[in-house]
Amino acid sequence: MPEKLFIASICALWYFQLIKPVYGMYLYPFFIFIRPDQWFEDLGNYRLALITAVILLLSSIIRGVKVKQKYILCACLFIVAAFLSIIFSAEATENSWKCFSDLLKAVCLSLVCLWTIKKRNEFIWFGRWVLLYIAANGAFAFYQIMTKTGLDESGRSRGFMNDQNDAAGLMATSFALAYYLFKNEKNPLIRLFYGICFFCIIFGVFGTVSRGGLITMVFSLVLIYRHNIKNIIAMGLIAVLVAGFLFFAKDLYLARETVTTTMAGKIRFDGSTVKRMDLVETALKVWADNPIWGIGMGNFETAIIDGRRVTRNAHNAYLQILAEMGVIGFMAFLYILRTFFTGLQKITGTDPFYRDMALCFRIIILSWMVFFLFAHSYLHAIFWLALAFPFILEKLAADEMARAPAAGAYTGAAYNRVRRYPA
Repeated sequence: MPEKLFIASICALWYFQLIKPVYGMYLYPFFIFIRPDQWFEDLGNYRLALITAVILLLSSIIRGVKVKQKYILCACLFIVAAFLSIIFSAEATENSWKCFSDLLKAVCLSLVCLWTIKKRNEFIWFGRWVLLYIAANGAFAFYQIMTKTGLDESGRSRGFMNDQNDAAGLMATSFALAYYLFKNEKNPLIRLFYGICFFCIIFGVFGTVSRGGLITMVFSLVLIYRHNIKNIIAMGLIAVLVAGFLFFAKDLYLARETVTTTMAGKIRFDGSTVKRMDLVETALKVWADNPIWGIGMGNFETAIIDGRRVTRNAHNAYLQILAEMGVIGFMAFLYILRTFFTGLQKITGTDPFYRDMALCFRIIILSWMVFFLFAHSYLHAIFWLALAFPFILEKLAADEMARAPAAGAYTGAAYNRVRRYPA
């Protein structure tokens, strides 16, 4: 059934691309956040998501788009760095091309969103659909934990994703989006929807039993509270997080106790932490052997160091990029992040909605940057979508300023019409 829904969503997306592209865009998150190959293995071999992303990108270009955004240049530089790392590697493995295709898919979809979203209400509705799929992951993860079904050997849930850490990162980093859309929403029913998303995200992260996900969610909540210190909703969310952890997730995380002290007073780390500490040293050794271009994108798990094969990812996106793509790829990645934060500063106007959204995506990317210390999920499509959103918001704000009277000032009836999220 899930693979049929996946194929049906792609067919519907192609159809909407012909008549109303923005409607098809609302289906993007479905095949971004749900990985059907875990139910139907052969489906992943056809690369339907990548083919769809490329077709949509070409369709957008044919319809006519502006390609002057700096994000496009940064993304293309990173793609080139990834491709050259594979070309200059000792062996271009199947996993290398799989990772490269995931990067192409993520960048293509972010560009399509950049060129397709042209109105504020389209942006808001896209955010709602994104939160719907994220909340579905969280609800499913919570269901699996409560019913003890579909869990891995360590008793952890992965939602609809292929990996527990991917699911945790997806939910923990998107918390700010739910909060700031809730803050700017007037419809009580939609505010209720955002409230449900809060609970699904919190308990979904608990269901993954991901320590990196928990740290990232706490970090995101702290940033939200710091900028909304007198807001009762922000304080309420922190209360829900604390209560949920104490009464639901505490035992789950204690079962993965990271640090213990023996009777002799010696400190011991659990097996997962010891392996991650070893992977840090391994990643640095791999990079030292190939400092410029790395060993090739996707080749870290097949690298041989000190006569043994690594077999695991680095569990750290920064070290993974450094080892696989060398200094060139690492600098290209940092340049993308710098461009993102520079783009946020260009979102101007007196409308509080855009100020809130700029702050929202600043928190989202900062949360991803924290999460990358514990996972290698830099190829996740939602991360690349978040990188493109400042440029979408800048475009929307500029268009609304141009339509507003009084030399671009939001005043009077024109301001009120804009605040109602016009179609």
